[in-house]
Amino acid sequence: MMGGETRVNRRIKLITDNCFLPGEISAVLSGGFRVIGERLSTDVGLAGARDEGDFACCVPMVNFSWAFGIGE
Repeated sequence: MMGGETRVNRRIKLITDNCFLPGEISAVLSGGFRVIGERLSTDVGLAGARDEGDFACCVPMVNFSWAFGIGE
């Protein structure tokens, strides 16, 4: 697995998560952006799969993360 992120500004990050299967020519590739709030963060992106030269695109992805508890 290989991924990365870089902050564009205080509230937005560009993100990518990629899975490579060892011994095969297969991968699941994804990329998108994360909007960061005080308690709620939202990821929006696209994913695709690659297998021996063929590429299947695009599956939309949406993720919500809520921070429970008391923050500092």
